[in-house]
This record gives sequence, C-alpha cells and structure tokens, in this order.
Amino acid sequence: IEKFEKEAAELGKGFLQV
Repeated sequence: IEKFEKEAAELGKGFLQV
C-alpha cells in the first residue's frame, strides 16, 4: 500500500504541475 500511496502522490504532484 505504501508503494501505491507514493505513486499516487507523484501522480497528483505531476497533475498539479501540468
């Protein structure tokens, strides 16, 4: 689950950056 949270956080960060 930790890996999923880390990936989700990175995805959200990239989405906000776009």
